[in-house]
Amino acid sequence: MPKVILILNRCFLCEDEDSYNTPHNVRRHLITKHDLTLPARQAGQRFRNTPSTTYVAVATTGSVEHFACPSCCFSCDKKTDLKSHVKISHLPQAPSSSSSSPSSSPSSSSLMKRKRSTAEGDSTSTTSTDPELSSRKE
Repeated sequence: MPKVILILNRCFLCEDEDSYNTPHNVRRHLITKHDLTLPARQAGQRFRNTPSTTYVAVATTGSVEHFACPSCCFSCDKKTDLKSHVKISHLPQAPSSSSSSPSSSPSSSSLMKRKRSTAEGDSTSTTSTDPELSSRKE
């Protein structure tokens, strides 16, 4: 019998358990509430059943909850694992400086938020409200 996985579209930054109908709605939430833009899934990319795994959108007897990435077909059973996946796979890496030591350079896997262009031009800044995820300014 295949493993049954319930796909949950939830924000990996919020503590609440609000669920969204689609990955697009999660990305929209991330933009409006967290000022974080993630890429969309490629056209036609979705969770596909295999002989060993069946994906469902509604809970069934024996289904296991997985958090779905809003940008690709990755899922996991912990929000923290999804948060790590997004940092590593879908966000720009923090710039590294060849003249600074490793202990003083920002973490390469920092989760950064893009601020919209300022009134002065196209400059963008990166910030995060989550201290664990924000990069240090040099």
